[in-house]
Amino acid sequence: MDNKVLKGLVEKYKPHLDEKKLQTTYKIDYITKYVERWLYVVCNVPENQNINFIDCMCNAGIYSDGDLGTGVRVLELFNEFAPNNPYKEFNLILNDIDKDRLEIYKSVVALVGIEAKNIHIHYNNCDVNEFLLADNYFNSLFNCYPNRSANLVFVDPYNFCTVKISALEHFLDKKYCELLFNLFTSDYVRNQDKAKMQQYCKDEKIIAQIKEQMVELLKNRLKTGQIKFSFAYEFKSLTNTELYQIMFFTPNIRGLEKLKEALWITFNGKEFHRNTVKTNTEQLSFFTQEDEKDWMIEYHSGVAQKVLLQKFNGQTLDYLTMEIFIIENTILNGNQIIENVLQPLIKTGKIKKLGLVENKSNYKKDKYQVIG
Repeated sequence: MDNKVLKGLVEKYKPHLDEKKLQTTYKIDYITKYVERWLYVVCNVPENQNINFIDCMCNAGIYSDGDLGTGVRVLELFNEFAPNNPYKEFNLILNDIDKDRLEIYKSVVALVGIEAKNIHIHYNNCDVNEFLLADNYFNSLFNCYPNRSANLVFVDPYNFCTVKISALEHFLDKKYCELLFNLFTSDYVRNQDKAKMQQYCKDEKIIAQIKEQMVELLKNRLKTGQIKFSFAYEFKSLTNTELYQIMFFTPNIRGLEKLKEALWITFNGKEFHRNTVKTNTEQLSFFTQEDEKDWMIEYHSGVAQKVLLQKFNGQTLDYLTMEIFIIENTILNGNQIIENVLQPLIKTGKIKKLGLVENKSNYKKDKYQVIG
């Protein structure tokens, strides 16, 4: 990409571009890393001939500092994957209510370039809720090829009340897809426009006394259609105030495993992202990132052991049930469970491996008695 041309584009459109907030870089990196892992999976499924990334509120595709937005980063990934998968169609579906921002987006796309004939850009100019409810549009798009589509939907609104939960619920109920949804919990907690917030929560049936109850109600509402699993990751301000949660919904536990891989790569096992101010002073550290990662694994493994014993005390269960529970309820990913959670519990006698498999070292096919 020509940095000089990019700089000129930013200067031309700067009054229309958003300033990038401290947490936004990490949010984009996190989602982009997940999309990369998602593409590795869906491109290796022969039935997936139509691969769609749907950005329901795409903005202008670039920030005032020249950094690219999520959808454009996905386009760069499409440019990487599409030439090696010439018989699959890669669709970047972009919607925004602001026509001017869509025009800027087209300029950014022209600068980045489309490097394969099987990459297609679809622009739409409408309200996000109308977009999510546009069944005829999505049916024609998803069914324009005879085989199954792989669909990843990204909804990143400006505030808590922008997106109707009922519209999201309708979309998920009708389409086989995964969803990344930015929930602005800070708006809910601060409740600056109390009447509007209360009416929204009433209309969308997520009335709750505290934020945690509201989030749980929302999770349950969006586990509809073929959606079975969810996970939320928090982003916080410099003062440790929660800003929003990036919520993920998927029909397949493997999607959640890939999300956890992206999460560990981006945040190195931290329970949440917290904004920090960079300083010019560099302090000598005796600890590496690998040291910090090991500490995080040890800490989260202890949490996972505790909640696992509480949940299944006195029960007999298979490995998959255990795996799903840990992946959905802790920050650990699938590769960290056997060594860091299961084996220590077996060693201390809190879980008994029943040995129902021919190969005694096989953990995933066996069953377990939780002694507590």
